[in-house]
Amino acid sequence: GKILTMKRTTYLMAGSVALLVGCSTGPAPQTYVLSSPSPIKGQISIESGVRIVELRSIRILDFLDTTDIVTRRGRNELIVSPTGRWGERLSTGTTHAFAAALTRVLPTVTVATTPSQGRPAAVLLIDIEAFDILADGSCVLAARWIIQGADRRVPSVSANGSVLVPIVGGMTDATIVAAMADAIQKLADHIAISVKRVVEPG
Repeated sequence: GKILTMKRTTYLMAGSVALLVGCSTGPAPQTYVLSSPSPIKGQISIESGVRIVELRSIRILDFLDTTDIVTRRGRNELIVSPTGRWGERLSTGTTHAFAAALTRVLPTVTVATTPSQGRPAAVLLIDIEAFDILADGSCVLAARWIIQGADRRVPSVSANGSVLVPIVGGMTDATIVAAMADAIQKLADHIAISVKRVVEPG
């Protein structure tokens, strides 16, 4: 009687574990990045004499600097998406996305995210103060930036700004990512004005 009872209990426990494992499995979260693929021209080009703007790693708030896609609910609650995640930490992804966005609007310079061998024409530092997905269906991006030029006679530029972008098509991972990428491009347009003041004085 005892052996039969123990076996039956063991089978029941095994069945329960199998049921729990079956319930926990599901489709893997989609992985996203903020930057678009760089166009490959299939040729080698020598970029001698090109002015380089060195973009240092962007600083972002600690609670956002994860691989989770996070939305804000109310004043203090953060919701992590169960269906999507970043392919890299948000600070790294934001740095790459800003470099690509600035390159699109500054065709006369090369925006580099790694230190160059020579002296860059300018060093750009960006501090993200807010990068929130709000419950009302909008994305807000606020930042402060400093551009330090190689020519010490040209004063450094310090500025700040923010953009608000609506999330189009409902609140999904894909639409949230699209709004965040759009916000980066819009803020990069403003930052590019500051970069030109330092790189192209007068």
